[in-house]
Amino acid sequence: CPKCQSSAARRWLEARQAELLPVEYYQLVFTLPAQISDIALYNKAVIYHLMLKIAADTLRSIAADPKNLGARIGETMVLHTWG
Repeated sequence: CPKCQSSAARRWLEARQAELLPVEYYQLVFTLPAQISDIALYNKAVIYHLMLKIAADTLRSIAADPKNLGARIGETMVLHTWG
């Protein structure tokens, strides 16, 4: 339909799926506790940098453990805020 662009959306999605590596993908969400969220209002750059760094370090550490994956992983992190 020219109005809803569903065929263009389908083509775009198929093109993006063709770019994926043949591996499993997972989405993980890390949430700041309310007490730290209050601090982040005044120190956004510091708190969000620390949160993303600690989350990445934690994921890599857990994945590297032979009891878990015993693997080196990659990650893409996106900061999503509600305000």
